[in-house]
Amino acid sequence: MGEEADRLVERALFLMATGYAYTEERRSEGEKGEKIVRTRKQVPPNASAIALWLSHRMPERWGKRGGGGAGEQSAHPAGRSWRRGRRWSFSRSVRSSAGR
Repeated sequence: MGEEADRLVERALFLMATGYAYTEERRSEGEKGEKIVRTRKQVPPNASAIALWLSHRMPERWGKRGGGGAGEQSAHPAGRSWRRGRRWSFSRSVRSSAGR
């Protein structure tokens, strides 16, 4: 079961990282008998799954950088900076142009 379980988890992580659609079925009793209502639903990509996938599949580009303590910034390819323990924040130049 080891390899099969690994493939199933990898597929589930991929779907969470990219988003997916599914059909939900609900059954209800109506005047004319049982009625099945199908609704197409969309699950958006999950940022945590994206980060996990990228940090493991492309560690040289997306893995953790630096070895310093809390508050240390490391560069990110998208032009943003990451402060350990905090969410993504735009650089000061972007903040300045936004009126902050």
